[in-house]
Amino acid sequence: MTKSNVAQLLFDTSIRELDIEKERKENIETKAQRFVIFSGILFSIISTYFLVFFDRALNKIYLVFLILSIIILTISILYFIYTLKTYNYTYFDMEELIIFAQDCNYDDLIKRLTGTFSEYITERRVINNHKVSFIVIGYRFFFSSLILMIIGIVLFICNL
Repeated sequence: MTKSNVAQLLFDTSIRELDIEKERKENIETKAQRFVIFSGILFSIISTYFLVFFDRALNKIYLVFLILSIIILTISILYFIYTLKTYNYTYFDMEELIIFAQDCNYDDLIKRLTGTFSEYITERRVINNHKVSFIVIGYRFFFSSLILMIIGIVLFICNL
């Protein structure tokens, strides 16, 4: 395999990896958006439905579970919203690239582009991994909230 073929292969691989990270970012943000919407609906239903019973039974233990679940659900929503935060990515300086391309041969240009793409991929991967960690934390809070809601509902039904 010649140096040109190796450079072209690395360039093509870099382009594919960059596209994968862009797609990964979109998937992460779509999941976060879905959970924000679902959590918001769940929050409004639970808080509206169970706050009606708040006046009747201030000393009931199920209210503690339900209020805790609403607080934890709110925390999970905040994590999902934070996942949707936009980051400033580094982009090509096209003017610099054009100037560089005029003075270089094809192989040098491919090597330079591959290096630049590698930097972009690394940056995007770090940001996407950061977003994934926030989604995981949001999931944990969300499911903890659901467990507390179910416990609160069961205790409420048992106290009727």
